[in-house]
Amino acid sequence: MNKHHLFVLLSVLFFGAVLSFTALPLFLLSIEQEFSLSHTMAGLLYGFLLGGSAVGRFLEGVLADLWGKIRCVMGAATSTVFGALALSGAPTYGVALIAAAILGVGNGLYVPAGYALVSEFFPERRGRMIGLYDSIFPISGLGAVGLNRLRFTLGSWRYGTLIISGFVGIGLLLFVLYLHATNIPSVATERPMFSLRNQIARIAHEGTTSPTFLRLSFLIIPVGIVTFGVLNFFTIFLIEVKGFTVETADIVYIVYMALGIPGKLLAGWLADRRGSRRALLWIFSFETIGLGLLTFVSPVVPLFVGITFFAVMRSGVFTVVHTHMLSKLPQESVDLLYGMFMVVLVLAGSVGSPLTGYLIDVAGFITSFTVLILILLVALFITVFLVEPSP
Repeated sequence: MNKHHLFVLLSVLFFGAVLSFTALPLFLLSIEQEFSLSHTMAGLLYGFLLGGSAVGRFLEGVLADLWGKIRCVMGAATSTVFGALALSGAPTYGVALIAAAILGVGNGLYVPAGYALVSEFFPERRGRMIGLYDSIFPISGLGAVGLNRLRFTLGSWRYGTLIISGFVGIGLLLFVLYLHATNIPSVATERPMFSLRNQIARIAHEGTTSPTFLRLSFLIIPVGIVTFGVLNFFTIFLIEVKGFTVETADIVYIVYMALGIPGKLLAGWLADRRGSRRALLWIFSFETIGLGLLTFVSPVVPLFVGITFFAVMRSGVFTVVHTHMLSKLPQESVDLLYGMFMVVLVLAGSVGSPLTGYLIDVAGFITSFTVLILILLVALFITVFLVEPSP
């Protein structure tokens, strides 16, 4: 078995799994027009995608015990294939909602299992390989823009989701053939077997008895609302409010996603030098300034300063919070609680997307983004009062 071959195949599947999350916001304007949707209903479509991801992340903890992580990855890819295929052929908005949820379940199942496999197969270079693997999400923004360009050539957003289905399907086929050729066993977790009822009971007990988990969960709720609320309507905002062309908005979207990579590096450096609490205070301060500039200014230079501040800082939050959680939680509980923490994040995002759309419908983009700025300030105050200083 060549572990690097396996890493490449896992990366291909991961790219396909996250591509739906980065491509759907670019398709949203066309989806709104085809189904005659309000911004609220369009936001709800993305909310169903995120809600499905939350369900998948929760189920992964149980299914990885029952199936092993490799089978979990295969099940996740299968869900992604069928979800994207169903979305590409959805005849009504209701069917599109169901398809988006199925697509989200595939992403939610895949992400924790994929990270765990990379960690297990590269114990001696875990940090470097996970960092490389983690960079796939911002890189997927480039693939999303490519799909969006192809959508204009072919004439419909449906071809974009159809391509995602085909891409992941080919990746899954190669993955299965490689497993068969190398006889890699299913990699099960070392935890004892848990039933769904026992898993829920364990989560409820450990989650409610961990002050760190509770504090960071309160913190991540406003972060999730803002992060996914902005992501979902970012290009529409640039086109309808700032007057960008679709082509220019696509280029800015690539930059926006790519800035997540230096954002993670900067956040890690800040956390090491200043501690997690101070790093979060700096990050939320500059993220709020960035979103304010994005919302209220029109000249190109300050506008792009705002986009840069917001894009860099919003990705750095998760690096700092992850580091803080690893340092504070008991080792035997960190995997379970971090998994639940990510469920809280995507559930918050599933609320943030339709909430932002609703505010746009009733009060306009500027008011909607102003509310998101206020929500960011809530995260800043939560950091001040609830996040304990690093030792």
